[in-house]
Amino acid sequence: MSDVRTVGFTEELAALEEVLRVGVLSGESPIVEAYEEALSSFFGTRFAIATSSGTGAIHSALIAVGVERGSEVLVPALAPLPTVLPVLTVGAIPVPVDVHKDHLGFDLASLTRRITPRTRAALCVALWGYPLDLIPSIEVLERHGVPLIEDACQAHGATAGGRLIGTIGKIGCFSTNQQKLLSTGEGGFVLTDDPGAAEQVRRFSRLGRLDGHHHGTNYLLSALPAALGRCRLRSLPETLRCKRENARAFLAAMTSQHLEHLRAAALGEPNFYSLVLKADLPQASAGALTAQLLQHGLPSDKQRFGFDVLYRRPMFASLRAPCPNAERLVDTALQIPCHSGTCVARMEDLAAVVSELADAAASVPRDRRWVL
Repeated sequence: MSDVRTVGFTEELAALEEVLRVGVLSGESPIVEAYEEALSSFFGTRFAIATSSGTGAIHSALIAVGVERGSEVLVPALAPLPTVLPVLTVGAIPVPVDVHKDHLGFDLASLTRRITPRTRAALCVALWGYPLDLIPSIEVLERHGVPLIEDACQAHGATAGGRLIGTIGKIGCFSTNQQKLLSTGEGGFVLTDDPGAAEQVRRFSRLGRLDGHHHGTNYLLSALPAALGRCRLRSLPETLRCKRENARAFLAAMTSQHLEHLRAAALGEPNFYSLVLKADLPQASAGALTAQLLQHGLPSDKQRFGFDVLYRRPMFASLRAPCPNAERLVDTALQIPCHSGTCVARMEDLAAVVSELADAAASVPRDRRWVL
């Protein structure tokens, strides 16, 4: 079920029709600038730069902070591939850092150990729209002159310490592809308060402004998705309200003592891109639960996307480093859909099913537990 939108199709069609009537469909259309201004106003940043994808946003941000071939970029060990691939595109080396045992922010001891003279940036990831405790990490990074880039591609509207995710580090990067809370089909944007970083991102993502002095590539967002994004941005607060209401209903109805909500309350408020539970079970029992949820149409991200710790993927095997907190989270995390268009009663029923399956998995004898 798709997320609810207070802006209807009539308004969206009118916005698209106006672009077609004006006839400027490229990224040079005035509607792109209007969309950027709307994003800047909504998120409360000085600058917003629209891009053709979240990948383009991250790539441009890396260039803006001076990452180059041979540089090292600190990334969470559970960073998804779309976060890490732009690091390779620049020619830099991703360096896995363990996450905190209770949340998705960096483990400070692991972070400190992984900083070297070649470290040029750190990329944090607000996976599933969950807030991070960023300030301690920023303090460590600043002592070494390392800027923090936020991958907020799943975190539209999530908050940490009263601030919106994507506005806390030097640069925030977002995606607006089909599955995101703000969707333009494909697309993304960059947020920053730093005028120098904004200029670097804009120049690099606009072919170096074709000035013959600067390298760049084409990450321009075209007019039609910009018009759609500007229109749909008005629906984001209502989408957030509904997703949070449904998540609260699920958690209130959840009865299994073997499930724990991923920590967020002390840090801020998730947007519940997915509702994330941790299975307090042995790995084999967690595997049995994951298999049962799949049979009920609730695949984990590990099943849907091959989600795993970075160095368990063949192309990153050489980067292996001890990251036990990330490994445990990947092996025990359950992602529950939390669509804003779903009714509270449906979420309560879903909580009952998930709780029953968790309790059943916990009671399976060890030699009969399924291992995925």
